Amino acid sequence: MRNQTQFILILIISTSFFYVGLIFLNLSPRPNPPKLSPSNYYKQISMSIVNLDPNQTVYLQAETAQNHHNQWDLEQLTINWNHITPWHLEAETGQMDIPSKRLKLLGHIHATQWAPPCNRTILTESLSIDLNTHQARTHDIIQINSPGESIHAVGANIKLQDNTMVFDQILNSLIDTHSPCYTHP
Repeated sequence: MRNQTQFILILIISTSFFYVGLIFLNLSPRPNPPKLSPSNYYKQISMSIVNLDPNQTVYLQAETAQNHHNQWDLEQLTINWNHITPWHLEAETGQMDIPSKRLKLLGHIHATQWAPPCNRTILTESLSIDLNTHQARTHDIIQINSPGESIHAVGANIKLQDNTMVFDQILNSLIDTHSPCYTHP
């Protein structure tokens, strides 16, 4: 009986030392890390945005994309907007909200409108596009070049459907009223 009591006492003491050692060595079981919101990461993604005006389709390509529910974060993206007068846009980064069909482009935006012979190029640093209303907006410096016109301005509203632009402030402009592309009154 005495051996049995000694054995139980040694077992209790050694178990106590084991748990005390775990506490001092910080080897206690760790809680699970917090779960992040669901997201998916993609490389070299291509998508078509449909359910817009039947005369248009927006094709989007990006080097990398991350989806947080219906919000997409995009890098090195290219957009081809097939419309009455097609647009080709490139940007360093962008964000797209699928339910609202709104797109925010950031960083060295280069947009080209193919409407021969009057192709138009737009350069700016940010551009917000509403795919429902066919309108774009920038608050940054914008440069527009086409045959017969060169405009530098700060801020612009662009109606992509009828290609009209309203500038917040024109810095300088050069317009050739004899150009076949001249459309101003």
